[in-house]
Amino acid sequence: MTSTSFFFSVYRWLIYPALTSVFLLLSQFNPKISAGLKLRKRLPHGSYPWLNRPRGQKPIWIHCASGEFEYAKPVITQLKARWPDCRIMVTYFSPSIAKAVGNFPGVDFSTPVPWDRPKVFAEFLDWHQPRALLIARTDTWPEMIRSAHDANIPSLLFSATLAENSGRARGLGRWASESTLSFLTQIDCVSDQDFATFSSLGLGDKTRVQGDTRYDQVIARLKNPRPIRESLFNEVSRNSCLVAGSTWEEDEAVLIDLAVSFKSATEKINFVLVPHEPTEAHLTALETRLKTQGLASVRYTQATFWKPGQVLLVDQIGILAELYAHARFAFVGGSFKKTVHSVMEPLAAGCVTFVGPKHLNNREALEFKKLPLGLGVTCVGTIGSAPEFSAQLRLAMKLDVKTDEKIRDEVRRRTGKTAAVIEWCAAHIDFK
Repeated sequence: MTSTSFFFSVYRWLIYPALTSVFLLLSQFNPKISAGLKLRKRLPHGSYPWLNRPRGQKPIWIHCASGEFEYAKPVITQLKARWPDCRIMVTYFSPSIAKAVGNFPGVDFSTPVPWDRPKVFAEFLDWHQPRALLIARTDTWPEMIRSAHDANIPSLLFSATLAENSGRARGLGRWASESTLSFLTQIDCVSDQDFATFSSLGLGDKTRVQGDTRYDQVIARLKNPRPIRESLFNEVSRNSCLVAGSTWEEDEAVLIDLAVSFKSATEKINFVLVPHEPTEAHLTALETRLKTQGLASVRYTQATFWKPGQVLLVDQIGILAELYAHARFAFVGGSFKKTVHSVMEPLAAGCVTFVGPKHLNNREALEFKKLPLGLGVTCVGTIGSAPEFSAQLRLAMKLDVKTDEKIRDEVRRRTGKTAAVIEWCAAHIDFK
């Protein structure tokens, strides 16, 4: 028995059943996991949700875990532009992304990814007869990939990353990666470092450095912005505006201290706080904390105008990219909690961007923090406390406004990578 065969035996009889048991247990306490399991229950007529579509439509099948859908969006758009009659089917893992996937233009059918079992995927593939499987970024389920291979369905992992110190490249994770990814037709990775790691797994012959498709998506989003309340920004200059996006309580503690430090400063900063989860309870608590510190605030949806000096609390989701375009400085949340959220959107808007100490999960944050703007400031600055943040922000305020365009140029230089995915499709898919 080969190492790969042994892995799949262990996976089928030990690893996956154990994962299923853990999910069932956690679903009793975690609403998100519970929702994910409910999405995969049989429908009233007895069929699974992933078979709730006419048979044999031969779609291009795209899979993403959750936020990885951002990498798939430009691929979907360009596929539809080149082959408008081709069906697009998207599977996803997390229930939090279900609505966004289903509503995205160009997606003909979306469903939670089936249970990772050979018989389940055999039925899934026989039913839909997909022309190809495209996986965004990382979510590589063993049976999904092997079943596609066994059915002679070409497969591509695109915008892929694999750090040398990743759990997927060490120990049991390495064994799983080697065994699973060997069944892919091709891997398009982001950087030379990723290529080196994939090569160390024996995958160098099928791996290419092709860049990151999400850069195309953030630029497309800026060119096609969602409507926001532009009048709120009439009295607040972009040069004095800092948008703190996707913040958690740990981030907000530092940001409030920072806002206090600028309260009596000669040069003012106007703060926009965009909580990751803008629930009523969270917003009310934020308002109380701000008031306790002597800081006035106003909610985005309730304000008739936003006065300089007030903290603007954003109680609406889905407009963060548009808000970054009204700021010169940004802070990306999660970086004082666990893992930082994406820095791509503020960088694409030309913002000097700051993150806290927990940002090592983010490839773009690490890359852009190396790019100098002058005065000891980089495109992405890292801070560990409010005083450190204040010092770096004051330096950034002295930068020439032309540095904003330098940041945008660095982002634009990384665009155009979706074309490689489209050309792969042209070479591997029969569109007749």
